[in-house]
Amino acid sequence: MIQFPTLIKKFCDALLEYDPETKKLYWYHSERKPDLCNRWSDHEEIYEMYRERYVCRDDLDIWERFLSPENIERFAQGNTAEEHFYIRFENMGRGLEWHEISMEQMEDSHVLIGSRDVREIYQSAAITKAILPELDYVCFIDIETGSYVLYYPDANKTVFSQNTADDYDTVIDAFNRKHVIPEEAQTLTQNMQIGHVRQMLNDKNEYILYATFKKEEDLLYKKLCFAYADATRKKLVLIRTDISSVVNERKLREKEERKRVAYLENMPVACVSAEVLLDPDGAPYDFRITYSNQAYAKLVGVEVPELLKRNYYEIFPDMDRKRLPYYYDTAYNGTPHVLSWDVEEKNRHMLIHAFQIEKGHFGSVLVDTTEEYFLTKELQRSREEMQRILETTTDLIFEYHVETKRFNISRIGMDEVQKSLSEEGLIETLVQKGYLEPSCAPVLEQAFSRMKKGESRLSVNLKARIRKEEGWSWYRLNLFEFQTEYMHERKTFGYLQNINQDMLRQEELEKRAQTDPLTRVLNTSEGKRKIKQLLES
Repeated sequence: MIQFPTLIKKFCDALLEYDPETKKLYWYHSERKPDLCNRWSDHEEIYEMYRERYVCRDDLDIWERFLSPENIERFAQGNTAEEHFYIRFENMGRGLEWHEISMEQMEDSHVLIGSRDVREIYQSAAITKAILPELDYVCFIDIETGSYVLYYPDANKTVFSQNTADDYDTVIDAFNRKHVIPEEAQTLTQNMQIGHVRQMLNDKNEYILYATFKKEEDLLYKKLCFAYADATRKKLVLIRTDISSVVNERKLREKEERKRVAYLENMPVACVSAEVLLDPDGAPYDFRITYSNQAYAKLVGVEVPELLKRNYYEIFPDMDRKRLPYYYDTAYNGTPHVLSWDVEEKNRHMLIHAFQIEKGHFGSVLVDTTEEYFLTKELQRSREEMQRILETTTDLIFEYHVETKRFNISRIGMDEVQKSLSEEGLIETLVQKGYLEPSCAPVLEQAFSRMKKGESRLSVNLKARIRKEEGWSWYRLNLFEFQTEYMHERKTFGYLQNINQDMLRQEELEKRAQTDPLTRVLNTSEGKRKIKQLLES
């Protein structure tokens, strides 16, 4: 038997010696079977017991290949000095444990067998690899002596090297004065002293510091995390990581955020965000402004700090609440809305574009549409006035689409005529229904033909009637072309005016000019014209 130091046993969860002559095992140490320690046991019984109770069913072949009575005997008498393999053991119903088994030949052909749980080792390695890109070092500090052990990544960042030193507090002071920016160095050193760290860890699990380090022309930002290394609280662990990328990214975000806020603050358009408040039944009763730019404050006539203090309807108790349900729908259901707001005391009209910021909150941009609003109203009034004028001065209004060759009639007294007809259909219908004197049909056809050839404005006189019971009257058809603003379609607008009185008056004047007022006989000039016309024909 060999006397193994306690320290070696701590690195193993089982340590045994196999005697090939007696086929027995001596147990130096075992965390799984402490009752077997310091005595010999039959190897075959132990082999079967582990095989039945502890070895993972999927690893039985591995167990047999190395530790069956035949194979361990072969190893003891063979030329292989050492062997090791991995296997899984059942952990009393709590899952599987990975173990590394080592076998080594001794001088008298005895075999030394050691087992250790490698889960914690692999877990530590995985954690180390995960934090390697940012990890500067891990430091263990002895509280009583002030000595420390520093583990740091090597150049390849694959393993940890070790450096030991004494007097942690003195070294930290010198290091910080050399590498930390002057405005932080002294305070950081005081906060890193062992006594101060212990005081800060009295009621918390970790103590975190941040520091700015100098590196040539650059600044590096570090995070230092202190904690107790074990339950005895006799050792501290310090982990320093580089957070420069995080800090720089945060600074960039803050800079961009300041830009956005400044942009919103100076925008001429009013912007505001608010939280919709609910009563115990879940119904909206008010909202509280969480942000307002200067343009909105100026619009409502209240300073920004005052707007942020109280609920909206407390500040404006007389304000109409009809928009509140829409704000609720936006804030809680995410439905955007465009709402109208007449600011009567300022004679302004606003459009409120509401959108969801997060659950229960909405933002809104208020666009001043006063000029467009009043222009639209004025245009509507102008249209109504024009409609009244047309109704009193015209008998027929229509639009003619050049491309489709169809008429859209908006006002007509001819009840038997359809409101939408083709060019041929309109002329034919007017003649057949007795509304257009047949001899005037070619005149109307020629007018439309001239418009299609490029004339933009013309007038023709026609004989027609609005009601069949009336006699034929003279009408002037006025046509002019225009192009729509958005679709760029060519259209012809036309209207019909009754000019019968003017035509009868003109005929009377012409008749008077051609006859003698006393005898009613053609005068000399008209008589000569008639005689010449007859002779020529």
